[in-house]
Amino acid sequence: MNPIVNGIRQDYGWKINFVYVELDEPAGKQHAREAGVMGTPTFLLLNRDGERAYLLQGVLSRAILEQHLEALLDAPARGR
Repeated sequence: MNPIVNGIRQDYGWKINFVYVELDEPAGKQHAREAGVMGTPTFLLLNRDGERAYLLQGVLSRAILEQHLEALLDAPARGR
C-alpha cells in the first residue's frame, strides 16, 4: 500500500491533509480505538467539517482511494 499512498499523497498533498497514525505507540492505539479501526491498512477520510466521511479498510486500489478523495473534494462544506 505504501507506493499507492505515497503516490496519492504526492498528487493530492496540496489539497488534502494526510495524517499517519503509528499503531505501535500508545497515542496511535487510542486514536485507532476511537475511530473504530479493526485492522490495517485503514483509511479514515474526514470531510471539510472534520467529520467522518469514509472508513475504508483493507488493501484498496489507487482508483478506489482516488474516487473517495474526489468525492470529498467535490462536496461543499456544510457550514458554507
